[in-house]
Amino acid sequence: MTRKIYISLTFFPLCLFLFATEAFSSPKGWISMKISELGKSDTLHIYNSPNTSDKFISIFTTEKVRFVHHKSGKEDLLANISTHLNSFRPQFFYPEYSILNPVCIEILPLFYKIKINKSEFKYLLRNKRHRFESFSYLLVQNDILLGTKLTVHQQPDLLSKRVDLKDQNLLSFIRFNRKDSEWIYVEAIKDTWFEEPEDTASEEEKSKSPKGWIRWRKGNDILIHFRLLP
Repeated sequence: MTRKIYISLTFFPLCLFLFATEAFSSPKGWISMKISELGKSDTLHIYNSPNTSDKFISIFTTEKVRFVHHKSGKEDLLANISTHLNSFRPQFFYPEYSILNPVCIEILPLFYKIKINKSEFKYLLRNKRHRFESFSYLLVQNDILLGTKLTVHQQPDLLSKRVDLKDQNLLSFIRFNRKDSEWIYVEAIKDTWFEEPEDTASEEEKSKSPKGWIRWRKGNDILIHFRLLP
């Protein structure tokens, strides 16, 4: 915990600077929709266009969180939506944990433009329930899962030599590449979620942790997954 707070205080001003210089012109961040907080009288709408009469799906709750697709009239548990709507595959969607954080690529005066898959976009009305969180903020606050397709390199180049991560299984953000915002410098760390919170590693051990560059996005496509759950 101490390490993450230290990084936040150290690099948050840098993140704001890069955001201001349009390092995140595409994409900008995600929208935390807080579907776990839906009351029985609440309904969330996603629209086909920036028009509140052009509804794509509505999300609501009875005993469990459900959805209705307005064009077909299909209704089911939100966890089953992909079996009815093959196109609805937001990257940060974990219905079993009530997490729906679609990637936002544009902020309009009244709407967020969000991705529902790799190539299709829908719209979400801007209000207090939908919280925008920039990727500059998310990279600082969350560790990165080390997936099979994610490789760490000595230089910000996919052709450069890979870094040996030893037995580490998470990545922690250090800084951005100022010349190419699609690359970030990271440190490989061990998953200590289920261990005692006290940090017993010496400064010398920390300095030897593997470090390198990863390509975290490619245009509008986010190439990483955050560690949101144990």
